[in-house]
Amino acid sequence: METYAKCPALRVCGHCPLMEHPYHKQLELQSTYLRTQFTELASCVEPVIGMQQMEGFLHYVEVHFGLDWRGKFASGLISTRQNQFIALRACMLRHPLAERILRSINRLASTHGIDTSFPATKLTLRIRSNQEQVLLCFTLPERIESAFSSFLYALRREHTEIVGIVLSDGESKPSTFWGRSAIEESLCSLKFSLPPTSDFPSCPSQAEVLYMKAMELAQVQDGDIVIDCCTTHGIFTLLSMREGASQSYLLQEYTPYCDEAALNGIEHVERFVGNNEKHLRQFAKRGQRCDTLFLSPSEAGCERSLLDSVLTINPGRIIYLSRQERTLKRDLQHLVQRGFYQVEVIQGVDMHPHSANLHVVASLKHVLAIRPLWRREYPLLGHFLYEAIYVAEGEEPPPLSVLEDPSLSHYIQDFGRDGDYALVAEVQDKVVGVVWVRLFDPQDPGYGYFNSKTPELCIAIEEPFRNRGLGRQLIEEMCKVLMHAGYQKVSLSVQKESRAYRLYQSLGFLVAEERGDAYVMVRLLQGERG
Repeated sequence: METYAKCPALRVCGHCPLMEHPYHKQLELQSTYLRTQFTELASCVEPVIGMQQMEGFLHYVEVHFGLDWRGKFASGLISTRQNQFIALRACMLRHPLAERILRSINRLASTHGIDTSFPATKLTLRIRSNQEQVLLCFTLPERIESAFSSFLYALRREHTEIVGIVLSDGESKPSTFWGRSAIEESLCSLKFSLPPTSDFPSCPSQAEVLYMKAMELAQVQDGDIVIDCCTTHGIFTLLSMREGASQSYLLQEYTPYCDEAALNGIEHVERFVGNNEKHLRQFAKRGQRCDTLFLSPSEAGCERSLLDSVLTINPGRIIYLSRQERTLKRDLQHLVQRGFYQVEVIQGVDMHPHSANLHVVASLKHVLAIRPLWRREYPLLGHFLYEAIYVAEGEEPPPLSVLEDPSLSHYIQDFGRDGDYALVAEVQDKVVGVVWVRLFDPQDPGYGYFNSKTPELCIAIEEPFRNRGLGRQLIEEMCKVLMHAGYQKVSLSVQKESRAYRLYQSLGFLVAEERGDAYVMVRLLQGERG
């Protein structure tokens, strides 16, 4: 099909702005747009994946009721261009069953004498894929009258495909007028139970393409631990467990209609309802490992505080499923700039031909590695020792020759002796930060000397990578190394006016001694911390 101008409401509806273009041209326009938006941010921007079916694909239909230009009852929609009701006899995108039911509604409203005072303002139809079953939900601002009840029974008798009729006032919980209050649906060979107002995809067949592409990018492996945040019905939790994940944590803002994991007989799924940021920070506090984290927010994207909570966990991979390209770009930039992530792939999937309803999957990989300093890298310590020197705001940094001063050179001289440990932070094969410790004695103490059995810690990070949580990660990892080696304490020196002082406090370091314009701080290890 090359053009779609046959839609009578094309000029006024506004829901299908691309319909005048051939479908292959629509995909080209969308692919070009994604490349323009994400080429500088992502390593690869793939062409948009199109749909095979371009008519009758909507299994979830929302219809409004009002008066046409002649003042007669009609079903239609709210125009995106004029924000007003438009009578619409038919829509080529809606499922054929929905079209048949809407024609019956228009006819039965007249025969029951309620066409001039039709009480419902809106109707949603949820049609089960591969089966002729439909769930209806009418929105009524007032109590149901007997004439409308007769109308509903007549509609049910005429359409045996209707398995349930639900009534809602748009605010309180919907009530069941007749039959079921939910309809069964399948997606990616998984079962779901959907209430009429569910945000389940309107085209299940294309949703399978979308979710399977996301899972392909996620690369979930046997034994992985997954966190599923904000996603529709926990679909990624279920798919990840099916791929071999050992545990999944499902974070949802509201209590779901049903337990999808139990419905599908899937175990090792732990559900958390409420504030997602709170749960993520609790995971980070207890050191929860996360191999893959899925994000699928609304069109508004993620709150910055939620993204910061994600970064506290440092998942190995983030899969971000977005419904809005502009907010996706904003959120990806934040994850890249504040965390240590690289956007590997951007993949668009067309979920609604002829419209701008494009879903985009972004795959981000954690590119920060913390590892021991290799012997051949010992010369790097000179550079990072210089970076560790505190320079007050407005002052000039000292010359490099300051490293020859014995009070500094003894921090790195002949590194590799007993009691020396060093870890590096590596981003895309480049060392961007180092933390190291060394034992000193009373005859040659360091600035942060506490006693001969307590190693003194030094840390330095390259300027572009500061204020991103890297220092905290390096210190925590070094404390683990020292605990494993049997040390009871670790010390350091910090200038009183340095911003690092608050960081060390938050990491459990306490002031042990005041030396001029600096503090000696000590953190207890081996279970001695309170």
